[in-house]
Amino acid sequence: MTSTKHKDPTKTPSIAPYKAALKRLEEMQGQMGAQLFDRIQVAVTVFEDAEFRAQTGNVDDSRAARFLDGFFPELFFDHPFDDLRAILKHFPKRARWEKGDLRTMWKAVLDHQSKRPAQQTTITRRVISQAEYADLMTKYRRLERENAELKAENEALKTRLLAHESQRSPELAGMS
Repeated sequence: MTSTKHKDPTKTPSIAPYKAALKRLEEMQGQMGAQLFDRIQVAVTVFEDAEFRAQTGNVDDSRAARFLDGFFPELFFDHPFDDLRAILKHFPKRARWEKGDLRTMWKAVLDHQSKRPAQQTTITRRVISQAEYADLMTKYRRLERENAELKAENEALKTRLLAHESQRSPELAGMS
């Protein structure tokens, strides 16, 4: 009699928490109301996960948020993740989300944001000498060159990082 080994379903190879959360997000797509509250909380957990940022190259907030937008395709926000996160900040209780009136919650967030005082900037003008103007223009051109060099260096580093990640972990290449 031959014995067949069955995998113990309680013992699964450990995966990164953010990968488990991303899988859960995929499974939750399309759910609204209280379940949307759960979805955005899972997405925020992923957004704040340092390993997610490092492994997928989503190091800045904007890039990570755009990645997570893809988990809310049924919502007609310009940036679903950022907008849902703003709603969550304004309405942190699950009970409010259970009512399922996303439009009203979004309007309340927009109304709240429009009531915040805008930052006042004062523009002052003064007369400067030609020598001071020439000095300022020299500094401006130098900073423009440095900025262009830094942007080029940043792009080169991003390319190297993506190449390194795709060599190191082929399954992550499809996630970024």
